[in-house]
Amino acid sequence: MVWIHGGGLQGGNGGFGPNGIVRNLISRGVVLASIQYRLGFLGFFTTFTDDFPPNLGLLDQVEALKFIQEEISNFGGDPNKITIFGQSAGSASVSLHTYSPLSQNLFQQSIQESGAMLTCYEDAVGPTNRLIEFAKHACGFSVSQWNTFHYEPLKNCLTNISINDGLKAQGESYTGNEVCWNMVQDDNFFPGVPADLYKKRINKPVMIGTMKDEWAFTELIYDLKPNYTQLTTYTRQWVENHLKNLFPTYFQNKSLEVLAALENIYLANQTADDDHLAWLQFMVD
Repeated sequence: MVWIHGGGLQGGNGGFGPNGIVRNLISRGVVLASIQYRLGFLGFFTTFTDDFPPNLGLLDQVEALKFIQEEISNFGGDPNKITIFGQSAGSASVSLHTYSPLSQNLFQQSIQESGAMLTCYEDAVGPTNRLIEFAKHACGFSVSQWNTFHYEPLKNCLTNISINDGLKAQGESYTGNEVCWNMVQDDNFFPGVPADLYKKRINKPVMIGTMKDEWAFTELIYDLKPNYTQLTTYTRQWVENHLKNLFPTYFQNKSLEVLAALENIYLANQTADDDHLAWLQFMVD
């Protein structure tokens, strides 16, 4: 089993957190590999030219899978029974590998946990302009310069930028309309749209699902903190307003219908407007 970690393609690492996860797998006879890949602007900024080729982070993953294919038998693994699996952006990466012609012979089955290719794919939820915004914040490279397709000044700048300045520009370039540094269509790793590429891929077992209570991490670590929200903040009015502000990005003018559907599915009947724990659980669900 080969683990591809999540983190929005801009954070995270190849670790597993609690040791019990690894122990549980290897006690069942699994040989477990975990890989690293370039993240953020180092792995996914592109001009779609040789100056900054696209999807470098995904090509790192391909090289890791090639290495595992060649060497895993030396560690007791079977190169003909490789399962790639990941969570969030790692799951989106796994999803793209099921389409990519570069990956078809590097694994036999896959598990996708809380992420599919459209989770981290350019323009999937609307244009982001993240690439142009990053060039502007990192190097003062304007939209008009970008549109000339002459990237030598940008290359000179980014070749010499410090990692801290690059990370600062990466944060400033977030447009609010993406959940990851996005993967893109290219002429190598992902040479086409899914509707075409799926016709050419090899049929393989795939398991797709979501992580139980995963959103609790967001609510409890990021939102439920001093000066932002408290448990008493979670009421019908706050939750509904919070979701209605979020939904237009994904559902355009269908926010009220979506909210009604979610409450019908995930909210217990006759939940009080001020049942704080129930409304927190509703957000998580």
